[in-house]
Amino acid sequence: MRIQFNSDLKQYLLRLVEVVILFLSVLVVLWLSSKILTYVLPFALGLIIAVLLFPIVRYLEKWGLSRRLAIVMTFIIVLMIIFGLIGYLTVQGTQEAISLSQAIPNTYVHFSAWVTNWLERGMIVYGHLSPKIVSAIQSSVFAMVDQVRQILLNLVSSLVIGLEGLPNMLIIVVISLLASYFYMVQKESLTDGIVRLLPPGWGPKLGSVATDVLRAFVGLTRAQVILIMVSTVISIIGLLVIDPRYALILGLLIGLTGWFPVVGSGIITIPWIIGAYTAKHFGIAIEVAVLQIIVSVVRHSIEPKLMASNMELGTLSALFGMYVGLTTIGVIGLVIGPLLMIALRSLIKARMFVDLVSVERKMISQDEDPLP
Repeated sequence: MRIQFNSDLKQYLLRLVEVVILFLSVLVVLWLSSKILTYVLPFALGLIIAVLLFPIVRYLEKWGLSRRLAIVMTFIIVLMIIFGLIGYLTVQGTQEAISLSQAIPNTYVHFSAWVTNWLERGMIVYGHLSPKIVSAIQSSVFAMVDQVRQILLNLVSSLVIGLEGLPNMLIIVVISLLASYFYMVQKESLTDGIVRLLPPGWGPKLGSVATDVLRAFVGLTRAQVILIMVSTVISIIGLLVIDPRYALILGLLIGLTGWFPVVGSGIITIPWIIGAYTAKHFGIAIEVAVLQIIVSVVRHSIEPKLMASNMELGTLSALFGMYVGLTTIGVIGLVIGPLLMIALRSLIKARMFVDLVSVERKMISQDEDPLP
């Protein structure tokens, strides 16, 4: 009985050590990613492109095309679509962003007048306050308003600079495309080379882990693309009715910021609603508020189903992965974190260290899910 107890305890301790090592490995990977991401960015993007495009290449191969020809055809089709969109967004988006940056100071003037009006009303009600206190309140309010104005101007200026700087990203794009090309051409040889470097028995297990992560990554990408497209289309259609001058740039911003934690697309619409209200454009304020409600309701209605069906990861695990990823490597960690949690779950199920520890242990069922 005591021998059995000691054996079970040893199995439990070894299992615990294995799980702790894997958790620490995830943290180390996140930390290293934050340090070297700048240097390996084109190759990381190339790997992502290869993962996303390889199913199309495999489909074309079934029609009798060689892999190299299938890759070239896939690149041509995708690049034609991408460069067409970039060209249109660069021209139209820059024009709208410049126009918007010129309109913000006018909105600031209206907002300042609105604040002054309310301060004057407050002085009537609280006329017993000393002029120094009133002056301090007024200075604080105007300082806050000026900070908000500066933030909006910086946001628009950064957007303009980013749009104008798209051609400067050509080098990164070219390197990423070349890397993805060689990834796809040499997929089997690269995989075999990595497997030969691994300890005995790790090849099939890492293959299973890679399959799970790849499936989750493709699912996450598909879910986010669908959510962004739905939000963007709804926003652009609504903005064409509200104010066609900025429909494209603001529609894209609302769609792209929809996945921001907590605030979401409200980071764009709420300042707009406040500015329109203070400028006494009550109709626009109501229309933008209704648009924000529609976008939020539609997005949050379809998001849980899309994420659950595509990620196959529990809510608590996904939240933990997003938090750790965000705190270690920034916004991109919101995507990398959950993927690493899926990799961690697969590694735990695969029992990565069972081939390196010469102790008899009970095997845990491959169907159990160790993460909530």
